[in-house]
Amino acid sequence: MKYLSKILLIIAIIGFFSCTKDMVMAKKEKMTVTRDCSGTYVKYAGNDYLVCNDDKLKSFKEGDSIFVTMRKVDQCKDDGSNKAVCLLYHENKGMVEIVEVFN
Repeated sequence: MKYLSKILLIIAIIGFFSCTKDMVMAKKEKMTVTRDCSGTYVKYAGNDYLVCNDDKLKSFKEGDSIFVTMRKVDQCKDDGSNKAVCLLYHENKGMVEIVEVFN
């Protein structure tokens, strides 16, 4: 029974740390909106991040400064829309989802 308790504790700790990749990356931080044919990006700490749920930023123009909370994701979810293909390469540090936009 003693060994079972230790094994369950180790599994719980591993499970906790494996979920940290979905945690908030930036909370209520100032960022700049950037757009081109390859997508919508936010500039944070000198790096661009591709915004998966860019519908949350549709009311903002190129160059607008905004305060947002975002989390890093491994890939964007397919929303079923047929977006045009763009061959422009936009260097970025990964994909993010906007959790909340503050005015």
